[in-house]
Amino acid sequence: MCQISEGGVEIEAKNPRIMKSCMKCDQPATVVARIKDPMCGDCFHAYFTHRFRATFGKSKAVRTGDKVLIAFSGGQSSCAMLHLVKEGLAEGVHKKLRYIPGIIFVDESICLDQDEGEHSKQLEEIKAWLKESTFPAYMTRLEEVMSDCDPDVREVSCDQSGDTDGAPGDPACRERFLELWSSTSTLTAKEDLQRTLRLKLLKQVALKLGYAKVMFGDSATRLAAGILGDLAKGRGASVFQGMCFIDQRDTEVSVLRPMREFTSREISLFNHQCGLQSVFIPSVSTKAGQLASINLLTQEFVNGLQSNFPATVSTVMKTGAKLTSDMMAGDASTTCLFCQSPLDADPPPPCSASAATQYSQGLQRLSVDGVTNEGCARTSTGATDISCCGQGDGSCQSTITTAQMTSDDLSSFLCYGCRVLVRDVKNPNALPAPWIAEFGRRKRREEMRSEIADFLLKDGSGDVDDR
Repeated sequence: MCQISEGGVEIEAKNPRIMKSCMKCDQPATVVARIKDPMCGDCFHAYFTHRFRATFGKSKAVRTGDKVLIAFSGGQSSCAMLHLVKEGLAEGVHKKLRYIPGIIFVDESICLDQDEGEHSKQLEEIKAWLKESTFPAYMTRLEEVMSDCDPDVREVSCDQSGDTDGAPGDPACRERFLELWSSTSTLTAKEDLQRTLRLKLLKQVALKLGYAKVMFGDSATRLAAGILGDLAKGRGASVFQGMCFIDQRDTEVSVLRPMREFTSREISLFNHQCGLQSVFIPSVSTKAGQLASINLLTQEFVNGLQSNFPATVSTVMKTGAKLTSDMMAGDASTTCLFCQSPLDADPPPPCSASAATQYSQGLQRLSVDGVTNEGCARTSTGATDISCCGQGDGSCQSTITTAQMTSDDLSSFLCYGCRVLVRDVKNPNALPAPWIAEFGRRKRREEMRSEIADFLLKDGSGDVDDR
């Protein structure tokens, strides 16, 4: 506001007036949840708990007796989520949660050059959280995603203190993971690869332990930054599945995000009110600058806007909920090999960005290494003169074609965002064995389909009927 004095016009800042008493009762306010929403500690706790449980009630995605695996990382959001689940399952609580929880922690120290003593201290703090919850708790390592069979999962017992500390993982899995990690060139690709491998490992563990749902602690602030980051990386078709409450791209294991209703500030206030101490575990981008990756840049952008415009996160989340795609996922052969999102149109529309990108990449390959690729193609196609062990349905177990896998061959089974990721992986043959096996199965089925295309019936729309 303006105030006229003898010396001239003085501009006086107009600060929003915040009540000193709780907006729901007459007790003194201790927390300002939103812009002008002062609350006392009890009202804020009731407000936070109600919103958490309302996400399950509105979606009706979790039924009584369902087994839900909680992905615990030790951060602020996952600690608050575990505390809320524990409160919701207590005896005598109003509107008690009815599902059966379990906890899983994924040790991702293989991605970091971390001191062994510091890592052991972090594991002790994580195990203290797991044992205090009294739920079935498990631990595994990120490199177990490279295993040819089920991943190795160790249960955390309440009566043992050193059952998982210092236990070495599979040396073969560790070596293959380090080979894949070292062949990834950019920090953005490493962050996306780590997130994709973690999600795949958690789904494998959930299937092994008999859980049909995995619960993540992604906050609204993190999801809002992820929406902008995914749009920048060409994942616009899967933005909605990446931020909604329940992600059902995988037909066997669903992903739940009950903490998407809260900002990181609200979660920090709740942890402070409840006296919850989170565990700080550095990530691959902890000491990197804000321009080191697309994810860091979008996080800095969203956090900067949120500090000046408190409605930024909610606006981005509401906008992301409207970004649905026309492409619908069908069977496993029409989804991305990595993220299970619907594949792009093949061939893409002639005036689309995907078609322009494919055209420029084709010209680049022809001008740089076209002769080498042609020679490799002749070698790989000429080495398939063996008898097929399959039954004519794409079930051939031969490894001749998978041994010569290239990024170009893999790209035809990936969405646009994952094709951008694989472009920064120099050695795609170091990818997890289940992905390589699925790639070989799809490729053989595609080759078989092209061979018998003239004998297949077509429906009214011109598409081939596989029945």
